[in-house]
Amino acid sequence: MPDDERDPWVVESDLIAFNGDDFEVADSAEWRCNDERGEDRFRNVHDLPPEDHNGFREWMDVLLDDTCAVLALEQSCHAGVLLPWDMRAVRLATVPRDALQRLHLMWDAVSAELRFALAFYVYWLTRAERARRTGKPDWSPMDPMPPAEQEHAFFRPSKLLFRRQL
Repeated sequence: MPDDERDPWVVESDLIAFNGDDFEVADSAEWRCNDERGEDRFRNVHDLPPEDHNGFREWMDVLLDDTCAVLALEQSCHAGVLLPWDMRAVRLATVPRDALQRLHLMWDAVSAELRFALAFYVYWLTRAERARRTGKPDWSPMDPMPPAEQEHAFFRPSKLLFRRQL
């Protein structure tokens, strides 16, 4: 498929391959949240109270099976915090409709606290993976796409020509 016909969201999501180091980065990231009195404090995803932790691993398993939705969720955040709806709409304007629908289904099914924790964790997980793979954590659908995979030599016809012997 020519480069201009490839969807940048699908290309980037197909390249995503998480490994243990990426999960370690996301696990160790500290985040700010408001406590009951409205005061900011640092917390870690693993330090969440049990009611906030309810369903986190199950929803992470669902998300990790859908890397395009993971990418859309990561693009919905800035520094691990969800952007307002209007800013998210601008960033997700070109995301494939089916990935956006799957993300909205998940959004409607989880609590606000869990939504916050999932967005934060996915943001740092995805950026750690991209930094490891490309050397830079930032990505935009406007970035140049990597070249399409080249065919392996055994699939191409031979270009070796023999001279005729007289």
